[in-house]
Amino acid sequence: MSVIEQEWIFLENPALVETDPELQAVLGSERVSNLADPTWRKEHIALVPVENRKGMLASAQQFVAQMHAEGVTILVGSDSFSGGVPHGWGTHNELRLLVEAGIEPLEVIRMATGRAAERLGSAAFGTIKPGAVADLILLDADPLEDIENTRKISRVMQAGEWIDREALLEP
Repeated sequence: MSVIEQEWIFLENPALVETDPELQAVLGSERVSNLADPTWRKEHIALVPVENRKGMLASAQQFVAQMHAEGVTILVGSDSFSGGVPHGWGTHNELRLLVEAGIEPLEVIRMATGRAAERLGSAAFGTIKPGAVADLILLDADPLEDIENTRKISRVMQAGEWIDREALLEP
């Protein structure tokens, strides 16, 4: 779903990029500069059949919700820049799109964590329990109240060590 939406989301909503230094770091200075230019955005959005793509997204969301309701395992996994979806941001966006499709936030979080790890055959990831790898994201707000709160990251731990997120943004 994020792959469909990425065709127009930044063109229609340049503030997403303007206000997110992590997204800027992933997109790169040239793309950030282009997206800040109203003329460039206008020229490029004219090349995208936006209403058609929005219809495709709505159909995809309906399909995913229906499959989930029928018991099909759905996992989060659009975090791939090769499809135009920026790493990191794409995962958060996919969570939002799944909730918009009608799936409860807790279930969506499970799709991105424990269920994904389980499907990959890993008991060491995806849950908090003795013997698991200590990869944690601490949030400043409750994602069950608003799935967008997954973007409000306070701290990140990887393999039991706190990560300096600011250092990751340095070129």
